[in-house]
Amino acid sequence: MVETKAQKEMKDTKVLTKANAAIKWCENASTHLLANGGKEWVYLLVPHDEVKENLKITDYLNRFRFQETV
Repeated sequence: MVETKAQKEMKDTKVLTKANAAIKWCENASTHLLANGGKEWVYLLVPHDEVKENLKITDYLNRFRFQETV
């Protein structure tokens, strides 16, 4: 799951709360899907100014895989 946000919103409390909920959703989806022959879900939070035509999904996975915040 990929979400883009304006650079200035990347540390906003609402954005981070939503991101944490998305991580939980991806974890739950992954648990079910992996047990049933599916694939893992991950959450990426990408600053809007980092979206580039020349980047591949692996570039985004390596740079923007979001980790839950406290």
